[in-house]
Amino acid sequence: MNSDSLTFNFPISDFDISKLPIDPAVLKQDPEMLREAISDYYLGEFRGMGGDAWVTITDGVVNVAWVPVSGIDGLEEHGIALLKRGDYALGIPLLKSVLARALGNPDVLLNLGMALSDQGKTGEAIDLLERLVALEPHNVRGWNALGVAHSRNKAPEAAEEALRRSLQLDPADGYAHRNLASILMRSAPREGLEHYRLAAELLPDDQNSQFGYGLALLKSGDSDSADPVLKRSIEMAPLTEIAEMARTARREIAQKSMRSAGGSAPRPDAIMYCLSAIQLFAASPELRKAVTFEIALLGRGGLDINSTDQKYSLKSLPGKFSGLQLVSYMYVGMKELDPGSDPGIDLSGEYEQARQISPEQ
Repeated sequence: MNSDSLTFNFPISDFDISKLPIDPAVLKQDPEMLREAISDYYLGEFRGMGGDAWVTITDGVVNVAWVPVSGIDGLEEHGIALLKRGDYALGIPLLKSVLARALGNPDVLLNLGMALSDQGKTGEAIDLLERLVALEPHNVRGWNALGVAHSRNKAPEAAEEALRRSLQLDPADGYAHRNLASILMRSAPREGLEHYRLAAELLPDDQNSQFGYGLALLKSGDSDSADPVLKRSIEMAPLTEIAEMARTARREIAQKSMRSAGGSAPRPDAIMYCLSAIQLFAASPELRKAVTFEIALLGRGGLDINSTDQKYSLKSLPGKFSGLQLVSYMYVGMKELDPGSDPGIDLSGEYEQARQISPEQ
């Protein structure tokens, strides 16, 4: 094989078949089709970069060889570009090949270390990143990435030390503040809150930082300040997992506020709203699903259940509604559609009292 060739192999079970343009369920049932699809994947990727490629799959092991047109020099650029688009299956072997030829390449050490950390291979990642900061003690990103890798490796003290070093070099690094904050919230929550505040200030468009700051405020007992921060984190990207966690936190804030306003006993207004919903859905069963789902969708943006203002409207029902009224309708609808469901707010006491006094029950 040409000295400028790249070769690597791995168990076929390690390949992420979600990258292939065929239904994973079909591929799992057809080993031959899976082998052909993986082979086509690598041949296509390397063909796009120029040169000749060979792929063989035997005894459950994928073997790949590639000879680039212009030699090995372009591998670093190709590898880093692949990692940035999330293609670890190809990017990691490319950069490992570069590293074998240039052991002290800082860009490769950083990008390969971060990729391996993302993949859960924290031992390898820490080794590469420690080599990087030994070569370049002032590499801010290197110390930050090393801190993250140590944290993922369940070594909070080593993570804290690396992240503090990163902040000594660059106090305005918002990502280092955010990463350090997530560690300190367990051992030193006051300091953790301050680092989250700085991260949110330095990274105003980073959803993770805004959510972290809001949650830290909530844990510190400042729910009034936490709610608008959590709301902003939802608005930044409403369909993410972070947004869903922020919605859960906001529901908890709203429920605590509602209970503190009305005491621990069931609220009469919520009882009447539940009763109204029971009667409405009994008279018009076809409305139950439409109303419930519409309110659930509307609630993803947040409903103010602590205000009596009738400021919300629905397509499925005429009139204006308060936030608590809509949440009560949604609660009844979900419990009638699926008694085991979790509406995200506890109106069980109000719902049971409404059922007891309803002539429909």
